[in-house]
Amino acid sequence: PMYTSVRGFCSRKTERTLCGYQPRRRIYDTGITVYNSLAKGKVPFILPSKDHTIKWYTCGPTVYDHSHLGHARSYVHIDILQRILHHYFNLPVYHLLGMTDIDDKILKRAHEVSKLPQDIAKQFEGEFFEDMKALGVKSPARVGRVTEHIEEIIKFIQVIEKNKFTYTSNGSVYLDSEAFGRVGSEKLNPNPQSDDLDFEGEKNAYLNEKKSAHDFVLWKKSKENEIGWENPFDSALGRPGWHIECSAIASHHLGKHFDVHAGGIDLSFPHHNNEIVQSDAHFGYVEGGKERWVDYFLHTGHLHIEGRKMSKSLKNFITIKEFFDTHGETSAIDFRMFCLLVPWNTDVNLSNDRIEDARNLRKKFLQFERNCLQTISKLQASSTHKHSERKWNSSDIQFELNFLQIQEDVRERLRDNFDTAGAIKLMLDLVRLTNIYTSSNEPVVSLPSRVLEYITEMFRVFGAPFLGVTEKEVTSDTTNTNDPRALIEELARVRSLLRAELKSPAVDKKRLWGIVDEIRDKLPEHGYSVKDTSEGFLVEKITN
Repeated sequence: PMYTSVRGFCSRKTERTLCGYQPRRRIYDTGITVYNSLAKGKVPFILPSKDHTIKWYTCGPTVYDHSHLGHARSYVHIDILQRILHHYFNLPVYHLLGMTDIDDKILKRAHEVSKLPQDIAKQFEGEFFEDMKALGVKSPARVGRVTEHIEEIIKFIQVIEKNKFTYTSNGSVYLDSEAFGRVGSEKLNPNPQSDDLDFEGEKNAYLNEKKSAHDFVLWKKSKENEIGWENPFDSALGRPGWHIECSAIASHHLGKHFDVHAGGIDLSFPHHNNEIVQSDAHFGYVEGGKERWVDYFLHTGHLHIEGRKMSKSLKNFITIKEFFDTHGETSAIDFRMFCLLVPWNTDVNLSNDRIEDARNLRKKFLQFERNCLQTISKLQASSTHKHSERKWNSSDIQFELNFLQIQEDVRERLRDNFDTAGAIKLMLDLVRLTNIYTSSNEPVVSLPSRVLEYITEMFRVFGAPFLGVTEKEVTSDTTNTNDPRALIEELARVRSLLRAELKSPAVDKKRLWGIVDEIRDKLPEHGYSVKDTSEGFLVEKITN
């Protein structure tokens, strides 16, 4: 069958000027378009040079409690984007992860359980990285903890102070929005779903210290008996405000401008907006100028449960460990498959049905792998394929053309804002075409081999390496007479061949359909069922 490619083309010139956004001094167009919150739309992903290492900062967690699936969704999706950039488009990424290990929430939790704040932070940071490892999220190149960067944060604030954009009130230092003059015109829109707009009580407990509601704290005077550091702003101990930590840590490690800043959509406003403001105040960048602190802000969408955003403050969350306990050994890979099937920057509703859909999709690819390996093994064992392949015919040539076209279309989908769902849909088309090709005639061994290698590699790129059964394992599976699965698989294969023959008008279709249905109906007696799918067939063990 002919595979039809459907593509949509858009003008790079039009994208480049979207919402007035212009890439800063960038000369290498990667061919990728990405949704940039600064532009409020998709723009070209352009780098300074072809051999440039992408400098990427991600806002990490505030480590005062167990991580939940909302965190998992954000960090798994960020991991997927980085893997695609590095392992598919050959664009290396240097990833710096911020870590808030001191703030009001940590202090409150420490007081509640009678522990030191640093012990609370260490405990939950350790749990966070254990969860990330279980989810298959790659470790960052570096972790930037707030408590390890107090000196850098103080120096960062001092430059803003020198530029006359701060004032001190009751021992705390604030960004003076009136003096800076740009805080009222946000680069990042307020997020109406955010539950952190009043983070650390800035609009309540500290309101009487501010000149304006737009001002925000850079350095906070510590309360009595509260942890703090000596500082040049006041004789009393103090600690960093929430927003300043990311600007100071990211700039210290990545420089005065870098490529990508990522995080959950909750952080877009006010956190990331205020980061931009204070960084511009520090470096002297101006609206519409040639320089900017960050070129691309990437925000992952919310994860909802039954239509409500997953959030600790809303008491509406499932911890990552609870999810693992509920969904079994394959829960991590199934959650990643779930993430691959939804756009990284949109809100998505989580349900058991959607996790089950992701699990079933994974099983389809596993079934395809088994079928492919069996076909390859039999072809290699036959006398006609010991030394070389037979001469290719028109079916072989057409299949290869389809295969090459699908590979190109997958690349186009990943270039379009990392559309993994679209890429996987194309890979399912490839599975369907391969099943038809191997079932309708004797295939050349190299074609199903290349298809399986390609699909296996793509899932490795996505961080979901669930394929890769060895030839030895397949051989032992198909020759074990004590295990009925080999027989079931063979019956299913024969049944698939019969279904293909039914397409011919010269056969007695009624009789053959009866044979097909009889095979299907007898399989449950052996504890298995076979289901017909658009990609071929799926064998499942009956557990009840």
